[in-house]
Amino acid sequence: MIIYVFLSFYLATLTSSWASGNIGQEIKDGSIAMRLLKPVNFTLTYFFEEIGAKLFQVGFMTVLMLGGIVIFQVANPSIVPFNALNFLLFIVSSLLAYLVSYYFDLCFGFTAFIFQNLWGASNMKNTIVNFFSGSLIPLAFFPATVASIFSLLPFASLIYTPIMIYLGRYNTQQILIALALQAFWFLFFYLLSKTIWRVVIGHLTVQGG
Repeated sequence: MIIYVFLSFYLATLTSSWASGNIGQEIKDGSIAMRLLKPVNFTLTYFFEEIGAKLFQVGFMTVLMLGGIVIFQVANPSIVPFNALNFLLFIVSSLLAYLVSYYFDLCFGFTAFIFQNLWGASNMKNTIVNFFSGSLIPLAFFPATVASIFSLLPFASLIYTPIMIYLGRYNTQQILIALALQAFWFLFFYLLSKTIWRVVIGHLTVQGG
C-alpha cells in the first residue's frame, strides 16, 4: 500500500495537465488571439510547452521517488519483488496515461471557447478524475463489479492501470488488454479534440485587449 501511495503521487504529477487552464486564461485575457496567429499547430503548442515545463519536475521526481521505490524493492524482495519487465511496461503505460490525460484536458479546455469561464467546471472535473482514477482510493477496494466498470473508464488509465502493471497484479493477457485500452482512450480523445476544435473555433470571443 505504501508503494501504491508513492506511485499514485508520482503519476498524479506526471499525468497532470494544465492545457484547459491555459486555454481558459488566454481566452479570458485575449492573448489566445496571438497564439492563433502563429503559423504552428495550435494544440501542439500547448503540448510542447507543457512537456518543457514538466521535464525538470518529473525528471527530479523520477530519480528521487521512482528510484527510491526501485531501491527499496531490490533491498526488500520479500515485500514487493522488483521486476524489470514490469518496470518497462510501467513506463510505457505511464506515457500512455499522460497522453490520455492531455487530450482529455484539451477537449475539456476547448469548451472555454463557448462557456468562457471553466473555474467551477474545472474543480468538478478534477474531483471526478481523482476519484475514478484510483488516486484517492484504489479501485480494488470497490466491489468487483464496480471496480470492473471503473477500470474501463479513461480515468483508470491515468493512475490505477500503470500502478497495477508495476506491482505485477496483472498477468500477460491483462497487461495487453490494459495497454490496448489506454491506447484506445488516447486515440479517442485525440480524434475527439480534432472534432471539437473544428466546432468551437467559430465561437471564439476575445475578452481581453
